[in-house]
Amino acid sequence: MNEPLDFRQDGRKLVLVRPVAALDLETTGVFIEMDRIVEIGVVRLSPDGKRQQFYQRIHPEMKIPPEATAIHGIGDEDVASQPAFKAIAGELAAFLEGCDLTGYNLQGFDLPILRKEFERTGEEFSLEGRRIVDAMEIFHMREPRDLTAAVKFYCRRQHDGRHSAANDALACLDVLEGEIRAYPDLPHNFDELAAFMQKSWRQRYLDSGRWFRSRYGQPTFVRGRHAGKTVAQVAVEDREFLEKMLTYSDLPADTREIVESTARTSH
Repeated sequence: MNEPLDFRQDGRKLVLVRPVAALDLETTGVFIEMDRIVEIGVVRLSPDGKRQQFYQRIHPEMKIPPEATAIHGIGDEDVASQPAFKAIAGELAAFLEGCDLTGYNLQGFDLPILRKEFERTGEEFSLEGRRIVDAMEIFHMREPRDLTAAVKFYCRRQHDGRHSAANDALACLDVLEGEIRAYPDLPHNFDELAAFMQKSWRQRYLDSGRWFRSRYGQPTFVRGRHAGKTVAQVAVEDREFLEKMLTYSDLPADTREIVESTARTSH
């Protein structure tokens, strides 16, 4: 089912008028204000086709959560002898000097994290005058993930009845059956499929309300004004916030249980 795109074979390639730097980061987590870089890779492409690379593992000056290590494989021992970001900031800034920037989810994650690291060091890193292209945004623009696109991909037909509730419901069922056919490793028993989906989001969130992720083995807020803080920390600093959460009528039971159990043990 996963047929390759019919790319044009007309020799088209990226045309540059000045260097572009493609960058990617591995970090201690997903919180822009508090997480740190543990590995950075940059490829600088010049208009003449010359490529240069900058690669460095970095001591984050904090413990790497095991949840982050599970994703990128970098633990505390791997960066124990590596320089802190402030030690390489000048060299990195010079490498990026005069470059436009590209990356995958660059705007939403890598660039904000990088700018925050530079900000901590006081090293100048300005985006003024730089052109920025996020490859993920192009992917999402040109390969939409709405129901119409899913029908075309999995059912090999046009979804002409879109925005009709009845037709959309039928199309959704067709897509689900198409997904079952497309992926042999996907459970086709609905109960097993539901368990598979639950396991999938449980790998990212601790609760169905998607309020918490595990960080250092503790439930940690991923949204709201306390994003990045553990529930235990909030129980001490802002217990009123947790008590207000428990008044939400639509708070899922498993989310409520995390708040209540942590609040009890932190009392």
